Amino acid sequence: MVQSLFPDKGSLLQSNLSQRGFIRQILLKIVFEDVFQEDR
Repeated sequence: MVQSLFPDKGSLLQSNLSQRGFIRQILLKIVFEDVFQEDR
């Protein structure tokens, strides 16, 4: 039970990397939407 609360460093690093990728996608989406709105 305690083990599930504290995942090993490998999975923690993986989740951190995926989180960064997710944030990057959101930022890119916001930037592209701004550009397209200015284009219209």
